[in-house]
Amino acid sequence: MSNVTPDSTAAKRRTPRWIWVLLIGSLALNLLIVGAIGGSWARYHRGWGGPWGGGWHRYGFMRSLPDDRRDRVRVIMKQHRETLRPLRREAHGAWRGVIEVLKADEIDKAKLEQAIASAHEAETAARKRLVPMILEVAAVLTPEERRQFIKRFERRGKRRWWRRRHDD
Repeated sequence: MSNVTPDSTAAKRRTPRWIWVLLIGSLALNLLIVGAIGGSWARYHRGWGGPWGGGWHRYGFMRSLPDDRRDRVRVIMKQHRETLRPLRREAHGAWRGVIEVLKADEIDKAKLEQAIASAHEAETAARKRLVPMILEVAAVLTPEERRQFIKRFERRGKRRWWRRRHDD
């Protein structure tokens, strides 16, 4: 008689190939989703909060300045930040008020006009307080640096496809 046991002759059961394909496909899809979410977060949240929108002071224009002027521009921005921040928050809150009026089932025209006027006034006040900072920064920059600043400033509004002007 032979010494063969039933366990040693039985074929080992392998995981079917389609399960491995499904597992790798699932992993690829998960990595794609995580990459899209991470890329979106990095695109929209890195450096936002500067007085002209975001990102230019950390990743673009400011990076191109020499260290001494970069430090002077930072000091100017810090001096004006405390006066600009509450005005920007007020303008943002006023526009949220316009949105709340628009969300109503029945639109009260007088209330909407008042909310839009309030938002416009808040935004105008914030922009007026921005002017002294722009003047101080412009005085620190050389003519070539001002041209670069203007180029970045103009490009800022054309970044998003829904904000592009179609007349150029």
